[in-house]
Amino acid sequence: SNLKNTIALDFHHTNETDMVFWTDVIDDKIYRGTVIGGSLSNIEVVVQTGLSTAEGLAVDWIGENLYWVESNLDQIEVAKLNGSYRRTLVAGEMESPRAIAVDPRDGHLFWTDWDNSLPRIERCSLAGLNRQIVVKVVNGG
Repeated sequence: SNLKNTIALDFHHTNETDMVFWTDVIDDKIYRGTVIGGSLSNIEVVVQTGLSTAEGLAVDWIGENLYWVESNLDQIEVAKLNGSYRRTLVAGEMESPRAIAVDPRDGHLFWTDWDNSLPRIERCSLAGLNRQIVVKVVNGG
């Protein structure tokens, strides 16, 4: 993967290894690599099909899950760090979802929606339940 096409990036740090995850918007894939001696090695594809525009990416370091925002498909997906057990977590009622952040200790997922009529930050549980608006931007800020 050419890192110049990356628009979302996150990392996973453990006692054994440091992994970096990123989306490539030209290849429409999610990659991961291991940081060894300051360089990225062992680069592999984690998600290689069904991506349209993955613009946000977040690693749950406790549950070892990878969450991403599909801005063209208006949905949030999740998979294990190796790409297995992939599923759609949240779909619909989004205009332009972008950034995503995970709080695995409290069990929440947060994302922005750059909706022209109602820009907002939303959240749900890590299982995709209890979706709610956390912050609304009214009258352009």
